[in-house]
Formats: sequence, structure tokens, C-alpha cells
Amino acid sequence: MTAQVVSKTCNFNCTCIRGDCSFNHFLNDVEERTQMKELHDKLYDKTAHNETDPDGVRKVVCHFGLLCNKEECNFKHYCNFNGRQVLIKAWKKEHRSHEGAKLVEAIKGKITTAELEQLMKLLNIRKEKV
Repeated sequence: MTAQVVSKTCNFNCTCIRGDCSFNHFLNDVEERTQMKELHDKLYDKTAHNETDPDGVRKVVCHFGLLCNKEECNFKHYCNFNGRQVLIKAWKKEHRSHEGAKLVEAIKGKITTAELEQLMKLLNIRKEKV
């Protein structure tokens, strides 16, 4: 019988920008984590979003980190639920825009200019981003 290896979730999780970090992250891509760190640095309010643990139950870091949408989660996030909601909303908007721009780049040479403009309009992407 072999022992099961349990990997620890990184304390910085969604905001870890170390490409060589050996711990688990909810966002596997370091580029996505860098984008999330920029959002965190811009939106996190230390006074309003500080996560408290009066009962002392938060001993393990949450796998979903700052993108945890569970209000009653008993894992560590280093940001309270309200702060996580602000970050999740901003992340979804930013990530959708980023993914849309990548999609447009990938198919740019395969469609006509009119189709490209229509796609950009559907994805709500401005021309300067492409």
C-alpha cells in the first residue's frame, strides 16, 4: 500500500506570482495569478476586507482562495466574504475580456473584417485591446 501525497495549498494562492512555487494554486497559470494580484492590490481594502477568525477554526488555506464564493467557508482566505465578492466580480469581468481578446487573436486571420468587428462587438472588446 502506498501513502497518498497531499499537496499543501499556497498561502498566496490566487495572488502567488512565483512561477516556481511548488504548492497548489486554484489558478494554475502564473499569468492569471499575476492579473489577480494586480486586481487584489487595486481593490483590497485592509480595513474593510480583513478576514477575522474569532472562533479559531481557520487553520487550513482554502483551495479556492480569493475566488471562494462560499460565505460560510471555514478555511483561510486572507480576505473576508465581502472583499472576495468584490474581487470575484472584477475577476470575472477582467478574465472574460482577456479570454475574449485571446479568442479574437486566435481567429483573426481566419475570418473577414466584418465578421471580426461583429465578434468584437459581441464580446464587448474595443479595437485598441486587439
